[in-house]
Amino acid sequence: MSRQPKRFLRRKHLAERYSITERTVERMVKDGRLPPPDLYNGPSPLWDEANVERAERTTLRMASKP
Repeated sequence: MSRQPKRFLRRKHLAERYSITERTVERMVKDGRLPPPDLYNGPSPLWDEANVERAERTTLRMASKP
């Protein structure tokens, strides 16, 4: 079984993924709805897509609880 290389998302990609502004991405990180960036490429934060998807699953589970 081969491992796929990590895929990183820029703030722009997260904004497009959720149909929000890049500033809202920053707000979501600050309030814990998104994980913090995994690394920085110069001044640009990068998120590991697997960590973002894990956070999405957690958020969905929390939202579905009564």
